[in-house]
Amino acid sequence: MARVKSGLYYPNKFARAFLMAMADVMGTDNLNAALNAAGFDEYAVALPPDDLDRAFDFADFTALNVALEQVYGQRGGRGIALLCGRACFSRGLRRFGALAGLGAPTFRSLPHAVRVEVGLKALAEVFNRFSDQGTSIEVCDDHFRCTVNPRRRAGSAAPTSRSATRSRACSRKGCAGSPAGASSASSRSSAAPLATKRACSRLTNNRLAVRGERYR
Repeated sequence: MARVKSGLYYPNKFARAFLMAMADVMGTDNLNAALNAAGFDEYAVALPPDDLDRAFDFADFTALNVALEQVYGQRGGRGIALLCGRACFSRGLRRFGALAGLGAPTFRSLPHAVRVEVGLKALAEVFNRFSDQGTSIEVCDDHFRCTVNPRRRAGSAAPTSRSATRSRACSRKGCAGSPAGASSASSRSSAAPLATKRACSRLTNNRLAVRGERYR
């Protein structure tokens, strides 16, 4: 069955880093099994080019993660995907664009809450600048509100950090950043045909707790 493309893209560099991270975590044989399950046999021979061309479809990334569940089972696949994501960040993304300064000693000396805020905003900036994934971060009273809105077509302007979030109410009770009068129902009615993922995060005992919601 042919895979339905989304028409939204990540740069080749992101896909290349993720596939290399998969090889580090899973080993070559298991990677090839996952690529075969996803219908990406060509990447067993040659990885995507190391460039910033937006050519790796969102649907292809989804297929890779679905393949992990097919190979390892649902729980095992999700665990492997988490390890691959961490390895991908360590391998290349942490030195990419706005994320490049996060390993500096001056950044590490900042308070934990400040580092979380700066890191989240830097990650959002990378997605906004180099991919079709519109991402915004808003600081609320004791947590952060992250909206991932994959509606932007290649070459169009990225959403601003405020405009993409003000149209939706924060899911956390008592959030000062929630738009007045906004409701869960109105959020759903204004959502794009593609799913929008919203996550609320808060700092608890110096750890970042994240709660996400997906709706159509």
